[in-house]
Amino acid sequence: MKIHTLLWREIAHRKLNFAIGLLAVAVAAAGSVGVVTLLRAYQAQTAVQLQQQQVQLQEQIESFNAEHAARMEKSKKTHREAVAKLDNEIRKITKDLGFNIFILPAEQNLAEFYEADFAAKTMPEEYVQKLAQKRDLFTIRHLRPALVQKVDWPERNRSLLLMGVADVVPQAHLDPQKALGDSVPPGTIFVGQMLAKELSLKDQGEVTLRGQKFRVGKIYPQQGNKDDITAWINLKSMQEMLGMTGQINMIQGLECNCATIDRLAEIQKDISSVLGDKVQVIEIATEAIARAKARTEVETQGKARLAAIHQQANNERLKIRADGAATIARIRDDASATLGRLQALSAIVLPLMIVVACVMVGLLALINVRERRVEIGILRALGTRSKQIFTLFVARSALVGLAGAAVGYALGVLAVAAWAGAGNAPLWVPEMLLGLVVVGPILAVLAGWLPAMWAANEDPAVVLRDN
Repeated sequence: MKIHTLLWREIAHRKLNFAIGLLAVAVAAAGSVGVVTLLRAYQAQTAVQLQQQQVQLQEQIESFNAEHAARMEKSKKTHREAVAKLDNEIRKITKDLGFNIFILPAEQNLAEFYEADFAAKTMPEEYVQKLAQKRDLFTIRHLRPALVQKVDWPERNRSLLLMGVADVVPQAHLDPQKALGDSVPPGTIFVGQMLAKELSLKDQGEVTLRGQKFRVGKIYPQQGNKDDITAWINLKSMQEMLGMTGQINMIQGLECNCATIDRLAEIQKDISSVLGDKVQVIEIATEAIARAKARTEVETQGKARLAAIHQQANNERLKIRADGAATIARIRDDASATLGRLQALSAIVLPLMIVVACVMVGLLALINVRERRVEIGILRALGTRSKQIFTLFVARSALVGLAGAAVGYALGVLAVAAWAGAGNAPLWVPEMLLGLVVVGPILAVLAGWLPAMWAANEDPAVVLRDN
C-alpha cells in the first residue's frame, strides 16, 4: 500500500489526535501572527493618528493665518481712514491759507524780510523754471514767481506794498492742476480790502499807478493780515515798471503731504539739488504744519501698530506650532513606549508558544506511535520497510504543521482585525504566511522526529509476541 494512502487512512482513523496536534500548531501560529500583526496594526494606527494630528495642526495654522489676515486688513483700513481724514484736513487748511512755502535769495536777511514783509534781495526768474523741470520734485507744488516791493505811488502821494505775480508754472512730472492763487492779467490790479476802502477804489474801476492805468479786477475780502493793504499786478508789468526785467525776489509754493516730520529740511534738500546754495526756504501756516506732523505721527503709529500685530501673530503662530509639535511628539513617544512593551512581551510569549506547540506535537506523535504498535508490527510483518514507516509518521507531523500554520495564520489575522480594529493596517502579509508554511512543518517534523524513529525501529516479532 502506498504511503499517502496510509497517511490519509491514519488521519481519518485518528481524527482527534490529528485535530489536537493541528490545534496546537494553529494556536502557536495564530499567536505568532497575532502578535506580529498587532504590532503592525498598532504602528499603522499610530501613523494614521500622527497624520491626522499633522493635518489638524495645519488646518489650525491656516485658520489662524486667515484670522490674522482679516485683523491686519481691518487695522490697515482703520489706519488708511485716519490718514485720509488728516489729509483732507490738511488740504482744507492749505487751501484756505494759500501758499505756505517761500523760496528767497540765499543772501536775504530773514529778520529784514519779516520786518519789511518783502525781500530786498532778488534772484533770476529762471530759477522757477529749473525747479519746474525737476521730475523728482514731489515735496513742493504750485510754483509761482513773484516780485514784492514797497514802491512810491506819486498819484496818491503815498507808498504801496506792490506784488507782481505770474501764473503758476506747470511742473513737468505732474498733471495739470487747478492753480493756487489768482492769475493777474496785464493792465489789471487786484487790491486788498483795507487799501480799497482807504483809497475809495471800486471793483472794475480804474486807477493810475506810476503813470500806468490799471483796471481794478478784484477787491479781496478782508483777511486780517498784510494782504488787506497789498496790491497785485502782473509780474511782467511790475518788472518793466521798476526796471527789474527777469528778476524776482520770491518763489511761492505749497508743500505736499508726502514729506516726513522734518518737512522743511526735506524740501530744502530737494530744492538745493537744483539751485544749490543760491536760495533759502521758509515755511508758514503753523496749523497746516501741525496737522501734517500729526499725519506723520499717525502714519508712524499705524505702522508700529501693524508691526506689533504682525509680531504678536508670529508669536502665536510659533506657539501653535510648538504645541502641535509637542502633541505629535507625545503621541509618538507614547506609541514608541507601548510598542516597546508589546515587543518585549512578544519576545517572551512567542518562544513559549512555539515550545508548547512542539511539545504537544511531539507528545501526540509519541502517543500515536504507542497506540499503533500492533499496526506497525503487522505492517512490518507484511513487508513494509522501516523507511516507509518513518516517512509515514514524519509526513503526518509535516501535514499537522502545514495545516496548523495555515489555519493559525487566518485565525490570527481575523482575531487582530476584529479586536484591534486595524482599519488600513497591513494585516495580510504574504511573507508571513510563506514563513509559517515553511517553519511550521519543519518544527512539527522536528517535534515528531524521535517518535517516528522509534516507530521505524520497532521489531515486528517483539511487538506481535508481546500482544
